[in-house]
Amino acid sequence: MRAALITAILLVMGFAYYLFQSAPVRGPSKDNISSPASKVILTKGARRIAEQRVEEDHETEAAPSTKEGAREEDKPEKKVEKGPFEINLGTHTLHSRPDRGQAIRVTVLLTVPDAKSRKLVYLQRRSLTRILYFLGAKRRADGARGPAGKDRFLRDVAVRFKNVIRTGTIDRIELRDYEVIAVDLPDLGTGKTK
Repeated sequence: MRAALITAILLVMGFAYYLFQSAPVRGPSKDNISSPASKVILTKGARRIAEQRVEEDHETEAAPSTKEGAREEDKPEKKVEKGPFEINLGTHTLHSRPDRGQAIRVTVLLTVPDAKSRKLVYLQRRSLTRILYFLGAKRRADGARGPAGKDRFLRDVAVRFKNVIRTGTIDRIELRDYEVIAVDLPDLGTGKTK
């Protein structure tokens, strides 16, 4: 039984191979390819190409071309920007949850060495801003004041930003206009501020 099954499979595969080998090759032949100067000849199975398109192709071939086939005049010039780049993430007011009525107001600037890192920062801009608000909400106002509080906040921001921008590099993070300010609390009953 098993030998009969193997024999049947081999016969079917052999017949398929025979059909594959004996099938005519379909492709361009001398009958359905037009000469450059003549009009397009349409035969069964050939692509239909407009006469105007054929004439445009011949004009393009007459122009000097590069290896890719495009004319040198048509190639856009690529401007290579060199770093370092400074990216402004904006000015933010980060409200403190432990000390309601207190907030950190800060402008965050990043310096990146190359265009790849700049692109990554722009793509992850929303995540970086969320990290700022998360860290600002966890801070106590007394611990955030002064140069020591600014340095602690900067170290925390740097560690979190490097976790987000893994494949790129952030050379420097600068916190400008860093200050702890008092903010008005909303009146929860009426929706107005006190």
